[in-house]
Formats: sequence, C-alpha cells, structure tokens
Amino acid sequence: MGIRAQYYKSSYHGHAKNHLLLSKIVEPLIRLAASIEPRIEADFLHLSLKQTSAKVWISERDITGKKILRASDQKFDKESIQNDWLDLAREVKSGVYSGDDYNLYCAALNGIRAPIPDQLEVKGAWLTGDDRDEYVTPSKRDRDCQIFMFGFS
Repeated sequence: MGIRAQYYKSSYHGHAKNHLLLSKIVEPLIRLAASIEPRIEADFLHLSLKQTSAKVWISERDITGKKILRASDQKFDKESIQNDWLDLAREVKSGVYSGDDYNLYCAALNGIRAPIPDQLEVKGAWLTGDDRDEYVTPSKRDRDCQIFMFGFS
C-alpha cells in the first residue's frame, strides 16, 4: 500500500498515515538539512514540517527536474487499474464527460496515471511572516478529499 492508496481508503486515513510517516522522518530531515546548510533555522523548519498541510508525496520530477513517466498511460482496462476513478477517467479521455465539473473530473484521469515512484518529496507548510501561522491556499484546503475522490488533486 503506497501513499496514494492510504487516501483511497478515506481522506482522513490518508491524512493520518501521511502525518505518521512525516512524524517518523522530521528529526532526521532536520539533522540532514543542518549538515548541508549549517545556517538553517532548525526551529522554523521543524515548525513547518509539523503543520497539518505538511506532507510526504510521490515526486513527480527526478533530481534533474525531468517529469517522471506516468504509469497507465498506455491502457485503461480493469485488469491494470481497479478503482472507482477508472470510469470517470475513461469518460474524460474519450470526451464523453462534459459536465459542469469537467476540470475537477480531469483529476480522475491524472489520478490513474500515478508517477512511477523512485523517490519521495517532503513539503513543509507555508508559514506567514513574523507570526509563523500556517497558510493554505484556498484551492488546496480540500486536497485530502480530492485525492480520496480522484486519486489526484
């Protein structure tokens, strides 16, 4: 079961598992960052990685910046993909689906085309200036639900 599979069970489950994973690697990450850049503000980094919107995710680019190939680009069949997003993805791909939420349902197409993972990416939360309050852009506030519904956000 991968990271995205945890969200397939439920958005709450995915969020909890993501933060469990993150909690296990925060301290080693901070030590690594400090060994690479001694001037790093470890408290700020720690605060960013402890926020609700911090996450561990499948990297969509390799270390050179090239987009990682996506699985399932070749076929959309029930033998290779077995989830609730398949029918939506087929409709979007074939042009059949043209409802009001077309752009949102395109996420289903992306959701069945997961990157072939070879590395994870850790993303801390955005923090405001002096107050250091967590800030999440409005379009990303229901990301857990989008991943649960479509496999992608």
